Amino acid sequence: MSNTNALMNLSGAMDLIKKSSNLLTPIFEAITNSLESLTQRSSSAEYSIVVTLFYKTLVTNERRLEQISFVDNGAGFNEENYKRFLEFFDKSKGFHNRGTGRLQYLHAFDQIEVDSIFEESDKKFNRKLKCNSSSFISEESCVDVDLNAEIETTVRLKQFKGGELESDYYAELPIDELTTSIKRHFILRFYLDSQKPELKVPKITIKYTVSGEEESERVILPENIHQPEKTGSIAVPYHKIIDADADRAEWAAVSNKKEIIHWAHFGIPEQESIRNGIFLCSKDVPVQSIKYDEISKDDSFDGKRYVTAFYGDVLDNPSNVSHSVDRFTLPNRKEKE
Repeated sequence: MSNTNALMNLSGAMDLIKKSSNLLTPIFEAITNSLESLTQRSSSAEYSIVVTLFYKTLVTNERRLEQISFVDNGAGFNEENYKRFLEFFDKSKGFHNRGTGRLQYLHAFDQIEVDSIFEESDKKFNRKLKCNSSSFISEESCVDVDLNAEIETTVRLKQFKGGELESDYYAELPIDELTTSIKRHFILRFYLDSQKPELKVPKITIKYTVSGEEESERVILPENIHQPEKTGSIAVPYHKIIDADADRAEWAAVSNKKEIIHWAHFGIPEQESIRNGIFLCSKDVPVQSIKYDEISKDDSFDGKRYVTAFYGDVLDNPSNVSHSVDRFTLPNRKEKE
């Protein structure tokens, strides 16, 4: 029997996987990919991710985003990772991946460029790729390089194609606000990684470059990541309808069938400008917020604001998260009834 895979129409996939409602998704997705690449590399070197936003200045003195680059010293585009990059919806990577992150890149940018130096079989190689939304891989090459070459991967998201709303958002996005958003988005991931002896939290540098000149820079240091004030777990039982033919649905807990949901509660000094929030997380990053009207996002208590993150295996399961990774698709009682 043939093992030939079915071909996928890229345009059709982009119609199927909608653009995320979070305008920072391309940045969060790229940092997540860099973090995962870093976990694949055993090295005594400092782990590093550099995020640079490149702007151009218009004749009206307004600025517009042109491209974003991400540089890390992770494992890079070796044969295994390159194969996964080519296959959309591939979930084999082992990080609960949904295999759709590249589509979010292409929703926001016309072109992806990759320049990766990696090590394999005691040799070093330089793989270069150019991708677009019509043919995906438009150019590719892979050549041997000197063994002294530094292992490093650069991913460039080029030719920003956001509409007026998105262009204005990025044009007015202060570097401090972006830095704060990254810290809040990865607050749980950084904490959990710091608890694993085999992992290191990277130094993350954020830069803004305007018309070729570096304008500003911020750094998130691994020693400054937040530790939770409290942690815990909740056992959540499954429920089923007792009698599906009854006029009124009655629910009962399924004995001996539960999901364990963990939580971590972070207290953050208000001067860091991280807003209050309660989040359901998948892959250790927020996917969906929980509404809590009793506290506004900017309230502070004894000089602190608070972020609470819920996480667990059922939330990590890709089938329970939308492909655009901005909401959970777990069934609720009303839908079942």
